[in-house]
Amino acid sequence: MESLRSSTKPLQAIQYSDSLNPYTRLLRHALSEHGVAVRVVATPQGFLYAALMGQRPDVIHLHWVHPISRNLLLSLAKFWLFQTGLIVFRLRRVPIFWTVHNLEFHEKKHRWLDRLNNRLVARKVNAVFVHGLNAIPLVEATLGISAPRIYHTPHGNYVDAIPQIDGNSFPEMRGAGTNFLYFGAVRPYKGVLNLIEQFRRLEGAATLTIAGDPQGAEMRRQVEEAARPDRRIRLKLGFLPDEELAQVIFACDVVVLPFKEVFTSGSLVMAITCGKPVVVPNVGFIGEYVDKSCAFFYEANDDEGLFKALKAALETDLNQLAQKGDHARALSMKLDWKVIGGKIAEVYRAYSHH
Repeated sequence: MESLRSSTKPLQAIQYSDSLNPYTRLLRHALSEHGVAVRVVATPQGFLYAALMGQRPDVIHLHWVHPISRNLLLSLAKFWLFQTGLIVFRLRRVPIFWTVHNLEFHEKKHRWLDRLNNRLVARKVNAVFVHGLNAIPLVEATLGISAPRIYHTPHGNYVDAIPQIDGNSFPEMRGAGTNFLYFGAVRPYKGVLNLIEQFRRLEGAATLTIAGDPQGAEMRRQVEEAARPDRRIRLKLGFLPDEELAQVIFACDVVVLPFKEVFTSGSLVMAITCGKPVVVPNVGFIGEYVDKSCAFFYEANDDEGLFKALKAALETDLNQLAQKGDHARALSMKLDWKVIGGKIAEVYRAYSHH
């Protein structure tokens, strides 16, 4: 058996690509505590350059690999640069890992290219990471990767990324009664339009804030039009800096995440890290992260499900909601980055020729 010292040799890793979400920064920090130095490569051309010219890393860790742009020629160029980089790294015998955040790109544009790209990535990687146990059979079936090469590593919490703010210090952000919040990307699959429709049916003292960046002008128009007749709905559309996002989350009573489909969710982890109860569909990996102590679940295929869950949350007094929030935060504390980073570093070393 290897000695502890030899099993913790320092490793040099390249991460591709990056995100505005603090997720990748928190992961890099966690890996550094386990002797892995991570360099970010953000573009397909940078990725190919690193493969051809750069010093050989010990491992490559892929995150978001979608080469999709509105322009098909640009998408094809990104696809070619990225895939050529992968081939070069394979020829240099560098182990390649992939965290599968989404099974496919959520926008309809050039979906065939995204699927082809995913299939080719799946053939070149040594192993993949997923954030939920129930994702393993899906990845196996969709991408053709065998289960022994799929590692479950939970999505870590955001404790070290959230400005600590007292929501009560923002009275202008609190409405009468129960304050509901949706935050995150405003895209069709996130179910935001249905949330607005169901919220408008609610009677009683409540507000709903939609905070996030709409995907395109048409999505923005639809959200604004749906919200306009109800003065209880507030829109904060656009990218929110960390400080402002934290204020919005801490000022609410319940976070609503009405996904139509979900493979992973930073928003869910962010909500429970901030100690907020959640309204969520009982789909995907969600039950691996929250339970009834902090969540109002509904069945995604029940047309009345979301409305009933919102009504149940509205009928729960604010003290009980705060207790549910405490349970949520306690669950988030189990999502420890140091443990997660240790497991990922262990997988790296198992495959590394270092």
